[in-house]
This record gives sequence, C-alpha cells and structure tokens, in this order.
Amino acid sequence: MFLRQLYYFFFHFCLITGIFCKEQEEGRNCFIYCEYTGGDDAVTYRLKEVVEKNCNLAYNEVTVMESSNPPAVEREEWMHQKAMEGTRVFISNAKCVATGLDFAFHYLGKDYNYPTIIFFQTGYDMIKIWQASRRHYRLN
Repeated sequence: MFLRQLYYFFFHFCLITGIFCKEQEEGRNCFIYCEYTGGDDAVTYRLKEVVEKNCNLAYNEVTVMESSNPPAVEREEWMHQKAMEGTRVFISNAKCVATGLDFAFHYLGKDYNYPTIIFFQTGYDMIKIWQASRRHYRLN
C-alpha cells in the first residue's frame, strides 16, 4: 500500500514538472492547485522543491500561497508583489483564489499572466474548482 502511494506521488511529481518545463520553454507562467497547502510538511512544499530542482528555477520563482498567509484581504497585492519579484509558478489551494484573484493583471506598468493552470490535488467542492479554473483568463 505504501509503495503504491509513493509511486502515485512520484508519477504525479514527474508529470507536473514535465508539463511545467514545457510551458517554461514556451514562456508561460503556471498556477498549480493543491488541496493541502498548510504547514511546512504539506505536499505543496515538496512539490515546490521538485519543480525548482527539475526545471532549474531559482528559490523565488516558485511561491506557495498558504490558506492562512497572506490574509484574504491582502492576497491580491501579495500576489502582484511576488509576480513583480519574479515568481513564475504559484502553488495554492483553490479556496485562496475564490476571493477574486485574477491571473492576468497589470501592475506598476507591466503585464503579468499565468495562463497555465494545473490541478495537482482537488477537493470535493466543485464550485470552488469551477471558480478556480476560470481565473487564468479573467481580466481586471
């Protein structure tokens, strides 16, 4: 049982990094959804390490947006700041973007876009997943 789960995660990590490396070659940023984003032992931080290592990205190019940090009222500004600092991949829970975050935005004279959305883990709330799937093309 444990080996099957280990294989499952290994396969998905390889699949995600392969997709992102291809998107990176074409100049596209990505947004990856994971259900469990809290705490340092969450799958998201392992995914962050794997993407950084396998796609040759710097530490600041992959950012995890936890459900508790930043607070909901500050997420849009926080995301804009991180994008300006060079983040190419955001990893987050779909609930975090339900507050109205847009993945195509204009910030301090520059356009940013995260057109590729990858659902690594999904929860059971289909309305949140539906909302999250429409964030990449929604304009300000």
